[in-house]
Amino acid sequence: MTDKKKRPRIALGRVNLVLLRQVMGDDGLTLLTGFVSGRPVTSCLTYDFHDRSVYMIAATNDLGRNTCAAYSMVPNLLKHLASKGIKRFDFGGIDPGNPGAAGVDHFKKGLGGSILESLGEWEFMSSNAARFLMNFGILKSGGRV
Repeated sequence: MTDKKKRPRIALGRVNLVLLRQVMGDDGLTLLTGFVSGRPVTSCLTYDFHDRSVYMIAATNDLGRNTCAAYSMVPNLLKHLASKGIKRFDFGGIDPGNPGAAGVDHFKKGLGGSILESLGEWEFMSSNAARFLMNFGILKSGGRV
């Protein structure tokens, strides 16, 4: 899929998944794969925290897209997450201003969730000098505060 869409590859191989499972614990991840005629066609990975889950990454190959496999995978994912005690599911963002994201946006909006809009990060300091010094310190620390 990354080649077809001319996107950079996301390196999340077996070793990294095993390490991630060790860090997150047995209930901290959900990896779900959908099959057509015994062949994997769609997969997704969620990070699960207490009663919340975040959709982190997903991919569907050509056969999966032709059969709309991801649309049937999501209800199964939600059912599985509910069995784990998950009450809130964050499907991640949409990017309506980006033509390259139109397919993902269509997919996410088509599943009937609520769209929440955030205004992003805000910076608030009453003093311009204090804001400058804080931003300078963050810049010099390489973003480590």
